[in-house]
This record gives sequence, C-alpha cells and structure tokens, in this order.
Amino acid sequence: MIEGVKASVSDKNKTSGLEVLNWLSKNQTYVILSLVPLFSLASYLAFVKSKYNYFEHLVVNFYITGQQMIIYFILSFLFFKENYFQITPVVVGVIYNFWTFNQFFEKKKIFNKILLVVLTYFIFINVFFLFLFIITRIVKISMLTV
Repeated sequence: MIEGVKASVSDKNKTSGLEVLNWLSKNQTYVILSLVPLFSLASYLAFVKSKYNYFEHLVVNFYITGQQMIIYFILSFLFFKENYFQITPVVVGVIYNFWTFNQFFEKKKIFNKILLVVLTYFIFINVFFLFLFIITRIVKISMLTV
C-alpha cells in the first residue's frame, strides 16, 4: 500500500489540506499515473468519431505522460520554486499534448483538433471531480461504519 494512505484513511480526524498536499507531492508519480486512465477516457469521449478505441487512447496518453515527465524534469532545473516562471514546464507540457494530438489525429482539421483537445481537458476536469466526489463519499461512509 502507498505510504500514508492507510494512516490517513484510518484516522478519524479530518486531515488538513496541507497534509493532503504533502502526500500528493511525495507520491506525485502515483497520482499522475493513476490519472492517465481518466484522461484517456476524456480523450476517447472527445474524439469518439475517430477510428481509435479506448486502449489506443490509453497508450498514446501514457506516451504523452512519459514525455511530459521528461520535459518537467529537464525544465525543473531551469525554473526553480522561487522563480515566477515555475508554471512554464506545465505550459510546455500542455503545448506538447496539443502537438501530439495534432500528429495523432492527422485527418482532422487543425481548428477541430484544437477544439477537441480543449474539450478533452474540460471532460477530464469534470470526470476527475466526479471521481473525487465519489471517492470522498465512499471514504466518508466507510469511516462512519468503522
């Protein structure tokens, strides 16, 4: 089990936002890799008329995530936490995501691809918050029964 999850779930006291952020920063890789299937679902729903199925979206999104991690790693040496440009690696990663989807869905027009990638992010944010809501309700109910 991932370190810290069992303790925070079994603890009946509410965890502060700072503790959650600390856990997320310590287990960043697990969080990113666990979100790829949700993002793949969003890209599949946005590009539903394409010839690709969900698992092909999963593969391309794992590829994009791996490349983004390399981009973040390289740019993290250039943009330190004290710097105002620390958002730059995220912006470069999103631009890379747009570029990869542009190459992957080559038969669509560029404007349609841009709109569909924006729709993908919109669907992902909604699915993510729905997933988060469901998980928090399950944890809350399980804590009440214990």
